Amino acid sequence: MKKKRVRGLIRSCRPRKGRAKVKLEETQLTCMYNQLKGHLSQDFADYPSDMLIYLNIKDVQGANCRSYFTALGAADFTVASSVLNKDSRLFSEAQNCLGISGVKLNGGDVEVLGNMVCTLDSSYIENSDSLILEKLKVCKDLSASQVAAMEKLLQSGKTKYGDVTTWNAKTLVDLGELPLYLTGNFWGKFKSKTKKRFLKTFMPKQRKKKVRKSKLKKLFKHISARKTKRGAGCIVGNITQVTVSDNAFPYGYDLMQFNHCLDIPVLKDSLDSICQKVGRR
Repeated sequence: MKKKRVRGLIRSCRPRKGRAKVKLEETQLTCMYNQLKGHLSQDFADYPSDMLIYLNIKDVQGANCRSYFTALGAADFTVASSVLNKDSRLFSEAQNCLGISGVKLNGGDVEVLGNMVCTLDSSYIENSDSLILEKLKVCKDLSASQVAAMEKLLQSGKTKYGDVTTWNAKTLVDLGELPLYLTGNFWGKFKSKTKKRFLKTFMPKQRKKKVRKSKLKKLFKHISARKTKRGAGCIVGNITQVTVSDNAFPYGYDLMQFNHCLDIPVLKDSLDSICQKVGRR
């Protein structure tokens, strides 16, 4: 295949509004980069954003580094093998380009970095402009330390979500995907009815996207956290077929309450539905 045609095919994989992102594997991305060596344009928006992860900073003219990192900000940084250590190298180069020093990122820095914020440690999340929360919504996963920093920023009252005392059901909806990761420190600020109402719409979306069951189990562990006295029996309410069909189920049932509130006949009649929603708890 002629080089010109190859370059055209690569360009056709660039991000475009109104079109789904072309998913490419690391081997394809590195192959694309190798095909373009020596012929790279400085119009980085003309290339697949994920391919930009593999560029050498020497390919980028100094005056164009900001536009490079802006285009790179749309990339999925999880495609790169961890052994390549791309995350730390790219952020170091971004710091040099944008003049970032210390752990406080302003709104402009966060906007340019885009999805790269998913790779940053907790100190940056905790101390940066609150716009970073909006960028974290697209992350495929977040570490415990990142979540802790995110919760600290949220509870500071210095974000668009306001003071903790004003939080309501709309707050949960506006947080997008972030509730999937938040802990009892966050969920304890909401009434049980508010949480249940939210889960009725949030959970079907997560299941439709086939979010890992381990993530959903962790969510229910945090959101259902409560102190139950041993021997207290079923205090949440017996699990019936109607309970199981509720989109918020198994919210409110920790392991002890699950054992106390589920009768064998209901388990037999609703086994498939229970397994789909609960998994191994």
